[in-house]
Amino acid sequence: MNPHATLIETQSIFLVILGLNGVLMYLLPRLTRPDLYFAITVPADFRDSVEGADILRRYRLEVLIHSLIALALVLLSLGVRFTEVLSVAGLFWQVIGCFVAYLRARPRVKPHAVAPATLREADLEPRPARLPGGWALQVGPFAILAAVAVWLQLHWAQIPDRFPVHWGLDGKPNGWATRSIAGVYNPLLVGAAVCAGVGLLAYGITSWARRIQVRGGPGRSEKRFRRTMLSLLVATQYLMALLFAWVGFLALRTQEQMPSPVAVIVPVLVFTVLMVVVLIRTGQGGSRLPEYASGSPVPPAAPAGDRTPDRYWIAGIFYVNRNDPAIIVEKRFGIGYTLNFGQPVSWIVIGLLVLVPLAIALIARSHH
Repeated sequence: MNPHATLIETQSIFLVILGLNGVLMYLLPRLTRPDLYFAITVPADFRDSVEGADILRRYRLEVLIHSLIALALVLLSLGVRFTEVLSVAGLFWQVIGCFVAYLRARPRVKPHAVAPATLREADLEPRPARLPGGWALQVGPFAILAAVAVWLQLHWAQIPDRFPVHWGLDGKPNGWATRSIAGVYNPLLVGAAVCAGVGLLAYGITSWARRIQVRGGPGRSEKRFRRTMLSLLVATQYLMALLFAWVGFLALRTQEQMPSPVAVIVPVLVFTVLMVVVLIRTGQGGSRLPEYASGSPVPPAAPAGDRTPDRYWIAGIFYVNRNDPAIIVEKRFGIGYTLNFGQPVSWIVIGLLVLVPLAIALIARSHH
């Protein structure tokens, strides 16, 4: 593969990632629930006020500045030796810079903070822990990985004694694996662990996450939002299974030439773009869906927010509340869910999600 063409492909991928991240961070303050602004509980009409609009305008200006600096670093990397360093530095600059912009906005919002409603709504209807498509659809990703494993076993003699598993930007291999159980099946085992972790998170949303809105339009919107999130997680399982299956098939390649990253990155980017579009249209908790605006039969006396006190949120990102039995809660700045780090079960989940794939990778490394 032409090293220059590989460089152009890699930098194009970095530029797309910067663009997606910049757009998402620019829009994020308007995608949360209306009574949560920069992870602080406020009156529902505050973000549309003069003060709220001014805070948003300053935040967005900082996001734009940091994104342009990151873009300049990636473009600069096209003409210098330290290509990987500058590209990664640009991505980190954008992520850290946008996070700093978020932290700078929070003190401007805090003077307008109000106490959230202490009354919680209970859903008396049974809520079965069922994922979209049921268990039959959940088996699919593991079936894909198992089929590749069987194929590799049937063609074991065609696998080289030593084959490349990592390449530099110059297209030359710099990492190798051997024809062994750990060396050949490592990508499939890691893929199975990743798919199992995503499935665990999906199951947790159905069983461990507390409903915030139950009645009226907001309640219906939240149900739709939850179904959307679960469907995206199931789709993520299939995407991960296909990607790790593709990596598994690389063991049969007799060429040392680097495979085109486009075959992997393009599907991931297309899926990411579609997911971002869906989440933007939905909003956190379904707050951007048409039925959300129809309101509840009885308006709350105070902003509902996510019905958790602000004091239990560290920087508005990490929820730590030992007195809250909920293990999974909605994010305050972002779209989706996060763990209640005050519950020991959350740390067990984190351990399983991190340690299992890491252990498989470390075992396989001895065969590289």
